[in-house]
Amino acid sequence: MFEPTQQTSCKQGIKTVIVLVVLLAVASTESTFAQAEAMHWKFGERAGLDFTSGVPSPTRSALVHLEGSASYSDSNGNLLFYTDGFQAWQRNDTLMPSIQYQMRDSIGAQPLHSTTQQALIAPSPYNPARFIVFNPGNSTSYFPENTIKNFDWFAEVRYHPSWFEVDMSGNGGMGYTGMQAIDTAGMPEFSEKVTGTLDCDGFGYWIVMRERNGPRFFSYNAEGLNVSYPPVISEAGTYSGSDTSNLGAMKISPDGKWLAMARGWSEPGEVQLFEFNTTDGKVRNGFTLQPVTPNDEYRYYGVAFSDDSKMLYVTAGPNLLQYDLTLPTKEEIAQSGFLVKTEFSVPLGNLGSLQLGPDKKLYVPLVNSEFVGVIHYPRRRFDGCQFDVLGVQLLPGTRAWYGLPNFMDHIFAPEETVQECLSAQAAFLFDDACVGECIEYEDVSVNAPEE
Repeated sequence: MFEPTQQTSCKQGIKTVIVLVVLLAVASTESTFAQAEAMHWKFGERAGLDFTSGVPSPTRSALVHLEGSASYSDSNGNLLFYTDGFQAWQRNDTLMPSIQYQMRDSIGAQPLHSTTQQALIAPSPYNPARFIVFNPGNSTSYFPENTIKNFDWFAEVRYHPSWFEVDMSGNGGMGYTGMQAIDTAGMPEFSEKVTGTLDCDGFGYWIVMRERNGPRFFSYNAEGLNVSYPPVISEAGTYSGSDTSNLGAMKISPDGKWLAMARGWSEPGEVQLFEFNTTDGKVRNGFTLQPVTPNDEYRYYGVAFSDDSKMLYVTAGPNLLQYDLTLPTKEEIAQSGFLVKTEFSVPLGNLGSLQLGPDKKLYVPLVNSEFVGVIHYPRRRFDGCQFDVLGVQLLPGTRAWYGLPNFMDHIFAPEETVQECLSAQAAFLFDDACVGECIEYEDVSVNAPEE
């Protein structure tokens, strides 16, 4: 109920709108960093892809990794470095020298290499030679020992996030790590997810991580080499389950308006879709997408959007699922799941993470194989997307596992994409009333001004 403090007439049936605060700014999401930064991929067991010719060509790398990695190329598409979130390799596949950064966590344990999205690279908008590498930490030791031959495993589990700097101006242009390295043991324990996007002014990034065994999101604003603290915290969505429910990827759509998150492996999980705000870094209004086939909720892992942000793809074991985000209601979106078919009548194995490429196609590794699948037309509904599970064959002696490089997908957005930078607008709608009368009103506020 609301009591008016001023009223010049007592006409009934006339709607009045009171707007308390209005401030609007609009900025283009067209990044100063072109898609060239995603021209070289390094992932899996010494595997790689080179997109510089316009089509992906298989290459090699020094990386031996079960899950997440990240790589970065310059504005001309030349590889600069790649990383597993703990260490970085030069473009010639040798380890970068490290300055002031020991790759050990706060309890003195060697890092356990088993994180869905183990790395995300944020370039400095002010210095093209400097970068921050984010690592959300490890939240489970689910994968068995010696999954990959000669792969080192340790009993300790590392939950806390960390980040370190890569400076390409040193070491004869080959780069080194360190300087800004931070061990963030005082932060909350996080799950295996990290994603990011440009903030609305286009000069910084929102780096978003998800709480381990809980419903909160933590958004850090990174501009240059500065990372905001404390982070913006959003409590959104639901959570239930144990450590294995922390597995699975998280992605912000290329237009910066959606955030999708998958979780669940050996017990029921879910895929949730949220609204994301690039002005304040908040995650809001989450809802759960409905499974498509039996047992999907036990196998959710990868998520990714089409470049126009209108379709969402999810991997669930051997299944590829598609959801239509153009539908008018959350209920319709949640129930729009479709099982994308392949050319093969028998399952070939599990599918891993999903990632957009510079060619606007989506890529997904076929786990423990020499193939990376291709979704040729991600914007198209149903089987029109044309999924080829054996799309790219890797080089002999290399292998795909669960991960592909993790990029911030705003770099793949169409050039005409525009992102609105909106502040809170508190407003309410009511029938005109006389002074001293109580009235009922409708809240028509936008951008959550109550926060």
